[in-house]
Amino acid sequence: MSDMGAIKNLDDSRSHRNNRFSGKLTVVIAVSMFSLILLIGIMLIFQFGTPNKRFHPPEVAFPLAEYTLFMSSVPGFPITISNNEATRIIVRSSEGELLFWKSSDGKVNAQGNKAQVKPGETIYWSPLTEENKVQYKTIIKFTAYNRNNKLGSTSIEISSDDKYVYRGKLILE
Repeated sequence: MSDMGAIKNLDDSRSHRNNRFSGKLTVVIAVSMFSLILLIGIMLIFQFGTPNKRFHPPEVAFPLAEYTLFMSSVPGFPITISNNEATRIIVRSSEGELLFWKSSDGKVNAQGNKAQVKPGETIYWSPLTEENKVQYKTIIKFTAYNRNNKLGSTSIEISSDDKYVYRGKLILE
């Protein structure tokens, strides 16, 4: 075999090995990318919940646009809470007092700063505390549950700029 033939065979052999190596490298890169995408997908599912788990925070409505202590028609700032998926909603107030009120008999039932309501019920927030101190701002958090499964939460802020008129607004979390 001539020197040129030996060199050509050696080049062909190296070329064949390089093709096998680049083919294996392509497979390793493809498997690595697939594994990375799969890992990211699993992490997202654990972070945000399974696709079947739905997030249903309670919806809050203010039957009155504003409230003052001088109103005789209601015992506090009315808040209606709804959620079609919930069996109960826990309400927590940072300041003031939560109240239940039956307009038919006029009875007010003080709850302190925590109460449990049924979806569709109206609860009232009073800026007066048990010690008859006036609060000018509160954060109220509503957490919806279906049995023991938490569905989601919503928070509002009720405040008074002029110390007489209270207004509510949704807090984005």
